[in-house]
Amino acid sequence: MRERSLLKTIQRAKENLRQEQNIEAEEEKRGEEKLKKYARRERDTLKSKLSTARDIIKWSTQFGKSEIYKEFIQLTPKDSIEIYRGNWGHTLSEFSSNYGCVSEISVHSDGSLEYLANYKGLAVRKQITFKTAEELANGLNHVYLGALHQQIFSKGFESHIAKQLKELTKDPRFHAASLRKST
Repeated sequence: MRERSLLKTIQRAKENLRQEQNIEAEEEKRGEEKLKKYARRERDTLKSKLSTARDIIKWSTQFGKSEIYKEFIQLTPKDSIEIYRGNWGHTLSEFSSNYGCVSEISVHSDGSLEYLANYKGLAVRKQITFKTAEELANGLNHVYLGALHQQIFSKGFESHIAKQLKELTKDPRFHAASLRKST
């Protein structure tokens, strides 16, 4: 009698395990389908991504040579100027909006763009330097590129720079950097 009860329990456990494995397989299949859909969407938008990336690279090259850049860089301890902050741009746009997924794009004096991504302020998880429009279009998703483009070609960019200047003047490194660069 006891043996029969244990065998039934074992059979139920096996059935539960099979059901869990089926559920996991279905979830994995949905994940793969989502990745394929993402890859297809990014491939389908490549032409517009390239156009957007060309605008951005042209702008960053000009900005890196501008008086504003030269004046601003003297005030900061960094060797680049942050121009955009957002969610992750190097992954699926659906996954990059999770709380804590943050990134920034900075311009160097040669016009190259540096992308840094981290999670909840921890160490940098991803760092990419973009020097060409092709690298930029292939390295970031279309949602991120669109948001970056909108930021730099709107009044939002000016307010972003003004906010950085305000934050810089509160930073003790600001005073050391400005003294160091003025001597």
